[in-house]
Amino acid sequence: CTASSSCTEPLLGMAFGGSEHCGSQFSASSSQALLSSPPAPPPHRHGKAKILVVDDVQINRRVITLKLQQKGFTDITGVCNGKEALEKIRSADFVYELILMDVMMPEMNGYDTTRAIREDPRYVEVPIIGITGNCTPSDLQCCLDSGMNAAMGKPIDTQKLFAFLDQSLAP
Repeated sequence: CTASSSCTEPLLGMAFGGSEHCGSQFSASSSQALLSSPPAPPPHRHGKAKILVVDDVQINRRVITLKLQQKGFTDITGVCNGKEALEKIRSADFVYELILMDVMMPEMNGYDTTRAIREDPRYVEVPIIGITGNCTPSDLQCCLDSGMNAAMGKPIDTQKLFAFLDQSLAP
């Protein structure tokens, strides 16, 4: 996983820059949209929010990004583990407004990553949503105990995700 390599890989009108496996910056590109794809929805009122997606599985990052783009979000960064998330956060000259955090990842899991993020005063109030394949009450409680604001199971329930986004990113 290196953030220095790059590639562009179209998928349903999206361009993925960064390495094939991680460190991707996602952005919508209407000029690449497939003819068979539906028209883009109107931009979400919070579409300019900066979102960080942390997941070690590339297809999961793509699916989450696609769902966010369908809602009108365009400024989405993806990384493949907690260490990379911390590097992105520390090197950015802005604050991400939302973080979607996988729980089980190599290098640094979502619990430890969230605890480290919360140590940064800029990120004390930033919503962090835990995403886990284990949906037992104790697993979901571990997400909350680590400092996440909410947790949801995989596959992601889009309606619940968007309801949380609407509430969390309200002006």
